[in-house]
Amino acid sequence: KAGRIFDTDDQILLPNKTLIRAFRFFFSQFTGIFLTSMLGFVVHTLLWRKNKPSLVPPEAVLPSLLSGMLWAIGCAGGMLATSGLGNAVGFPLVLNGAFLVNSCWSILYFKEIRGSRNIKTFLSALCLNMLSSVFISVSKGSGG
Repeated sequence: KAGRIFDTDDQILLPNKTLIRAFRFFFSQFTGIFLTSMLGFVVHTLLWRKNKPSLVPPEAVLPSLLSGMLWAIGCAGGMLATSGLGNAVGFPLVLNGAFLVNSCWSILYFKEIRGSRNIKTFLSALCLNMLSSVFISVSKGSGG
């Protein structure tokens, strides 16, 4: 009985089983993403001979690896949050948080949205997004 990690009777061995349940998906998630992206690159390279992929500049390798690690940490945090909060609450909050971070980069750093009308429209959407996150959080707290 002690060897069954994910059984319901081993509360003494594993007091925080929510964390364990979230961790079991990490390897398959990241391995699947890696293999699928490699397969896509190989198929693209083989099917379209005229598309000779250029080599990645050496100065871009380290930032690429670091951003991939940062993305993996965020993805793992999202899985843990969803596991702890439940799918109905955790998943929308993770998506809303990712939208807010991506949007801030898009507007503040890359300047992808220009013009006062477009920025006002986007800020309205941003406020609605934050309001929905608050409502989702309050619904979890009230037992809903």
